[in-house]
Amino acid sequence: MIFRAMIKKDKVQQIKWEIMDTMNIFGLEVDTSFIIASFSILLAIYSSIVAKKSAKYTRQSVLTTILLSFHKDYSSKEMNDAVSYLHQLKRDNEKAFSDNPYKFARDYISNTSYDSNEWQKRRMVSHFYSNLANLLDHGLVEDNYVFTLWGLDDLKIIKILEPIETAICEKTDSLPYKKEWPPLRLYEKAEKWDRCHNRKIEQKFSLPCDKYLYTQSNLNNDK
Repeated sequence: MIFRAMIKKDKVQQIKWEIMDTMNIFGLEVDTSFIIASFSILLAIYSSIVAKKSAKYTRQSVLTTILLSFHKDYSSKEMNDAVSYLHQLKRDNEKAFSDNPYKFARDYISNTSYDSNEWQKRRMVSHFYSNLANLLDHGLVEDNYVFTLWGLDDLKIIKILEPIETAICEKTDSLPYKKEWPPLRLYEKAEKWDRCHNRKIEQKFSLPCDKYLYTQSNLNNDK
């Protein structure tokens, strides 16, 4: 980027002298100080634009690195074991969870030791999605990037965790989550994004067969 700016600076200098030569040819009076001042202003404006673009690219690069780091953590064996544990917990208690998930959650935290492996697994997944939700809430990452990496199927774990986190909040009188647990906002945003994304795909195809071919093509690419 700096190299490109130096090239542009040389071009501006060259144009300046060409204009001065042209004015001399036609016998026009040349005010050198005025031309130098004008081009200095133009060069300052251009440098400002280059600096803003450079800052934007740097910010995007940093945020991309953060997001990829999150995804690397998500793909770890520890996170996979923790997510699997929570899904299994729901399957093993399907009836209790379906009848009254908040009662089930209160029983769960009463019967689970805070220093147990199961508690730490729940805590790992909870903190991961809380941090991801906060990044999105504060505009540090764009929803397109987040929901491309984490689809609704991945985020369904939030619906399992929410009653448990609410029960913990009630028991510990934790004020930050009393209004709404941050990952729940993440899930709701993902639902809206998914609906909009699917609507765009629907509008892309004029015939049903077009969508069928598109779907089959994606399935073949995944194999």
